Amino acid sequence: MDRELSKDVIVIFLVIASPFGFFLYLLSPNDAQIWSTKYFVIDAGYFEDIQNFLWIFNYKLLVILLISIWFLTCKNWWRLVVLIPLSFEIYKFLSFINDRNNYFSDLDFNISLFIIIPYCLSLFTLSKLFGYYSKKNNSKSELHNEINNQMNELSRFRKKEFKYIDKEFKALKTHKDYLESKEYLSRLIRLRDKLSS
Repeated sequence: MDRELSKDVIVIFLVIASPFGFFLYLLSPNDAQIWSTKYFVIDAGYFEDIQNFLWIFNYKLLVILLISIWFLTCKNWWRLVVLIPLSFEIYKFLSFINDRNNYFSDLDFNISLFIIIPYCLSLFTLSKLFGYYSKKNNSKSELHNEINNQMNELSRFRKKEFKYIDKEFKALKTHKDYLESKEYLSRLIRLRDKLSS
């Protein structure tokens, strides 16, 4: 599979699968405080039940995932602004986890930076790997190069010839009212052809 296509398939899969991942909370037992399996144990803590806790947990993860995908695939220069709401969502998620497990007596934004900064740096690395932004910049630079090449070709155009064509064009504009539209158009086309030859 083409590298560009495989990147797009991964992104599309994540976007499509994320709502399904969100609804995984429905697999948890209804009206239970503790969900215990042989792989994990989840305690609802001060939440009403496991489903309520997992709904909030999945919602916060879904928002972080979608904002991260937005940053990775954004082709605009202002994509760095997306890191601001992403940082706040990570902080809210960490506050949610901290409130439940009491890792810190009071989680402030400075402490959460130890998780936010590595996460944002890993997003930068993935962004470079995916190359959506650089691909846009490459096509933009190719377009600028093409425009510069065309302008260089036009600058080599003989000035005397241009002055002569300009005189003809001005004369044609002044006599426009006396010409039929077909005749006027054909003369304009002849002038255009002289310019492009």
